[in-house]
Amino acid sequence: MMNRVVVVLLHFFVCFPLLADEPDSVKDDNYFRELFKTASLWQVGENRDTVDWAREKLIGEGEAVVDYIMFDKIGSESALESRATEAIFKGTEDIAVPKLIECLADTFEEIGTKANIIYHLGKLKAIEALDTLYRFLTDTSDTIQRKLIRITLYALGEIGDTSSTEKIVPFLGYGKERVRTTSVEALGKIKDIRCIRQLVSAFDDDVFSVRYGASLAISRFEPYVIDSLLAFLLEDGRTDRMIAQIIYTVGLAYREAKKDTNFNPILSGERIFEVVSPFAGSSSRVVRARTVETLLSLEIEDIEDRVFSLFRNESDPYILKLVSKER
Repeated sequence: MMNRVVVVLLHFFVCFPLLADEPDSVKDDNYFRELFKTASLWQVGENRDTVDWAREKLIGEGEAVVDYIMFDKIGSESALESRATEAIFKGTEDIAVPKLIECLADTFEEIGTKANIIYHLGKLKAIEALDTLYRFLTDTSDTIQRKLIRITLYALGEIGDTSSTEKIVPFLGYGKERVRTTSVEALGKIKDIRCIRQLVSAFDDDVFSVRYGASLAISRFEPYVIDSLLAFLLEDGRTDRMIAQIIYTVGLAYREAKKDTNFNPILSGERIFEVVSPFAGSSSRVVRARTVETLLSLEIEDIEDRVFSLFRNESDPYILKLVSKER
């Protein structure tokens, strides 16, 4: 009887490692599907640790999980699944990027799948994908590629390489508003000083979201962008709309520049006041309003009294309210 027990125990201990390893060695689609479902949960409260665990477990699968996502999940329209995919791709970047680029070159892929691939290449800041992405901007004869222009511009902004600047700039004049808006946002992320003039040209766009997006983009550049804006302001041939937007952007850039410890807000403020204050006499209500807003944001001596003096003959109720509110 004892011998039989020993044999049974030996059989158990010999077989146990195989049984324990089976879930890791037989990794069928159901295994990945269940783990991915957990990895895609809303990452709040008690889910945080569970989601992190599932994502790390999947990342540990390396090429196998990348293949699973590429085959089963890359075309998903779920925002939660997209976040899980982004986290897993980031943890398997060396494997994921080449496969994404290869898949993107497949002409048979659906537009939704291609859009998701482009999105993830942007999130991965895959500079090696640039040449592949550029093709979606240069060849617009294909209907599908025209539909992918906007997501491609977004991805180029995420990658942030200055070599993309010349590829993006032409789309500042594109017919669709959302493409123009995405273009200014992308240029704002790249922060290439060479495109300042083109972004300023977008200040005359008919659509507010494009003008405002261009202002935000420029305000994220280095502090010395303020000098460039002031120079543009003094150029001839500016429309009132463009003048107003430049002045507004000067104010944005000034407030952003104050975060830089090397920036001198007093010296720069006096320079801004010198160039902008003459526009207090503009016939355009919008230009005068933007002038008040920007001047009052300056950290220079007696700025409220100086602005009040500039607008002492003002009759517009809104501008008078701006001036008086600060006194």
